[in-house]
Amino acid sequence: MEIKEIQKEAVKAMKERLSKQKIEMKNDLLLCHLIEEVGELVNQINNEKLKRNPIDIDNIGEEIADCIFILSGIAHNYKIDLDESLIKNVKNQRFLSTLKTPRILSVEFLDALENHRFSTFAINLFT
Repeated sequence: MEIKEIQKEAVKAMKERLSKQKIEMKNDLLLCHLIEEVGELVNQINNEKLKRNPIDIDNIGEEIADCIFILSGIAHNYKIDLDESLIKNVKNQRFLSTLKTPRILSVEFLDALENHRFSTFAINLFT
């Protein structure tokens, strides 16, 4: 299955589920869910770092898939074809310029993500 097909199926599933609940597929809702899913991914990865639990590769895969699912909805709302965007990004090697240690990667940042307090942390960081 190509990314375009995954995007189409993800959007269809989200719209069906949300319409049953009489909720629109708006970006603010999707962003909240994305932050939650990224926090769950961070939690899984930190489990091993913090020696809480052994790493669960299957769960990490599920969390990454959840993030892609939600990003598909955001891309759809902006009429972005993820196939085209990813191919363009790889060809231009744009993603390589972002591979550096971010200044916000800190214990406080990871803690905020893990405890679903990212929005408060980001507001404090950028104000």
